[in-house]
Amino acid sequence: MILGDNMNIIVKSLISFGICFVVVLLIYVLFINRKRKEYIEGKGQVDIYYLVKKYRLDMRKTKYNTVKLIVAFINSFIISFTFALIVNLKYKYVLKLLIAFVVMFILIYSLYEIVGRILKRKENKNSWLFDNVLIFFMLFFFYGGIMKRVKIFDEPHEKDLEDDINSFISGVDNIIDIQFRTAVSIFSEDQIYCFSAMIIYED
Repeated sequence: MILGDNMNIIVKSLISFGICFVVVLLIYVLFINRKRKEYIEGKGQVDIYYLVKKYRLDMRKTKYNTVKLIVAFINSFIISFTFALIVNLKYKYVLKLLIAFVVMFILIYSLYEIVGRILKRKENKNSWLFDNVLIFFMLFFFYGGIMKRVKIFDEPHEKDLEDDINSFISGVDNIIDIQFRTAVSIFSEDQIYCFSAMIIYED
């Protein structure tokens, strides 16, 4: 009986987390992140400004869209986790608020610390792999059961990439999203370009 009650609480918490996460993330993606297209110091989201200032991020090297996407997922996770944790606690309202405050403070400090350090370390490196892996996992988590397939293209010339994509999407009915990336590296006296794309689609 006790085991059954515990399972019910866990299931309710997971459902609460999932619903809250999707709602908060959609608010960020559809409204908050669309308001500002580029980073302007001192303006915009306080959380992004905090990351940039504390870890001295160079926004010429760190992509603003990447930071916005990371912050959206972090904040969605923090809010959803805290909500799912306290919603089933049988404590007084004031105590719940206190627990929520402590949990959110710990999560904000720890997650922003980790993300800030990672972003700072990658600034002087080729960020192509970091960005693509980050976007892949975030989109995979966001689409969940909706996402059926992922196709990645990698070509040294733009025209080749364009031909590959056009050829592929001509046979696919439901394209969910397409992400493009360009990377440049220097070998000896030559510049090497890499044009890539990730297509998320449903069969």
